[in-house]
Amino acid sequence: MKTGAFKFSGVHYRKPLAYRGREHEHARPFFPVLKEAGAYVRSRRWKETCLFLVVLLLAFSVSLLACAHGDRREEQEPLADEVEEEYVSTPPIPRAPAPEPIRKPQEEPGTMLEPIEDDDALDVPEPPKVEVEVSPAARSAFEAGVRAAGEGDWEVSMQRFEEAVRLDSDLAWGWYNLGVARERSGDPAGAMGAWREALDLDSSFAPAAVNIARAMVRQGRAREAERMLRERIEEHPEILDLRNELGRVLIAQGTPAKLEGAFREARQVLASDERNVGALLVLGQVFVEKGQLELAEWVIERVLALDPNNSVAHQMLGFLQLDRGERREAFGSFRQAALSAGEYAEMYVNYGALLNQAQDFDAAIENLEKAVSYSPRMVEARLNLGNAYRGAGRYQEALAEYEQVRNLDPSNADAVLNMALIYLDASLPRMETLERLRRAEELLASYARMGGGDERFSDFVRDVERAIDVEERRVEREALREAEEVERARAEAREEAERRAQEEEARRAAREEERRAEAERARREAEEAFRARRASEAEGSRLGEDDEEEEEEEDDNGEGDGEVEAGTRLEDEPASREAGTRLGGDE
Repeated sequence: MKTGAFKFSGVHYRKPLAYRGREHEHARPFFPVLKEAGAYVRSRRWKETCLFLVVLLLAFSVSLLACAHGDRREEQEPLADEVEEEYVSTPPIPRAPAPEPIRKPQEEPGTMLEPIEDDDALDVPEPPKVEVEVSPAARSAFEAGVRAAGEGDWEVSMQRFEEAVRLDSDLAWGWYNLGVARERSGDPAGAMGAWREALDLDSSFAPAAVNIARAMVRQGRAREAERMLRERIEEHPEILDLRNELGRVLIAQGTPAKLEGAFREARQVLASDERNVGALLVLGQVFVEKGQLELAEWVIERVLALDPNNSVAHQMLGFLQLDRGERREAFGSFRQAALSAGEYAEMYVNYGALLNQAQDFDAAIENLEKAVSYSPRMVEARLNLGNAYRGAGRYQEALAEYEQVRNLDPSNADAVLNMALIYLDASLPRMETLERLRRAEELLASYARMGGGDERFSDFVRDVERAIDVEERRVEREALREAEEVERARAEAREEAERRAQEEEARRAAREEERRAEAERARREAEEAFRARRASEAEGSRLGEDDEEEEEEEDDNGEGDGEVEAGTRLEDEPASREAGTRLGGDE
């Protein structure tokens, strides 16, 4: 069963909008008119010809005026037939703009920037440079926070920056970096609160305003971000980074009017600084959105000439190359974008998505884990990381990432589909096969209710239904086999019990027979003893009778012999005494 397809998701730019150029309808009616004028000349009707030429010149003059007016209107409203609302321009950039009091931030959102040093400030006579005193304890806590951030320990970094702003609540850079640490720790609301504190301390703190705007866009609050940036630009029209970020926010909204506004903002910045990379990137993205890809590539090449390591430019070039089918070149561009991305999570996400498609899952995991560490609440990062884990066979980790996606975005159908495919295809520990397939069936049903439109969905449903049917049959056969084995075991047990009972009965019978034989033997011995005793008694009785007869005879004879015996005994007594005396002397 081959159902291991992935549902990839990258941070792609919006599809190019259809751009309809105006056609000069006023030029078409003149062709038949010129044909008629030629007919007048050929017929030598000079009066009519002259009159006709005068009218023609007047009409041509009106046409030229209409063309000029149309061109000016075209320049002002190039998307007039698509514009939904009129774009309100921001205040013009001052001719002699005041320098920004901080260094220009990098392109990545939430970048951890070092505190401004004295030699970084611009040498401007007016207004005078203001030194900010920072207590040693606050500076020590701040530096500890920067070190912890560099090691990727955002929890400790957040604690150190909180300590720094507690010791010195006027430390704008401390509030800014605290916001970055909170964002990395998955607390976007706390991050925005810290950045607002930085803006309250210094209304010209452009990095804080830029990060707030980007956080709002990620939360789907692009209009609110636009209003916030406009307020900042009204207050500080000289800060070009605010205008560039406004252009990006307008592009994110995607309507023709917003695209026109982004184009105007970029053109206004470039009029002040023709080498401004941020404005060029906004301009290039506008061309991409309008489908003017050749112009977009020209702008990107100019950006890379000014900043060869610009990750945004490399990524935009990669998308253009993908559109042209130049996959190998696009892969190289996305790789370069990731190498120079710094903490720009989107670059790692897009490169990771391509690595997933190339089935280089280990490299994809490496890049996408970076993206998640820099932006824990970015849905695309976690979705693609789940895909990479799934491709590498790390199913439990993949399911955990998909669950995170569902927590961040309950309407995300791709995460539900990918979870269903894991339960459909993978063997999971401590989970029975039928239970796993039932779970896949439930998730596919949820995907359908969410309106998922994957073209392979019907195949997945058939696969899971077939797998459940096969597994149910297997379970049924297994149950029957187990029942048969149980019955066979019971029969064997009964037979064994009967055999043992028979053996026991035989042993009991043998013992009973032995007891009977012993009793019979004892009886016989008793009878023999009795008969012997009777015989002995009879013999004794007979002998007794004989003795009595002898005694009677002796009695009869004894009376005559008594006297003789008595004399004899008297005669023997002296001899006996003599013998006794002799024996005693011998001793």
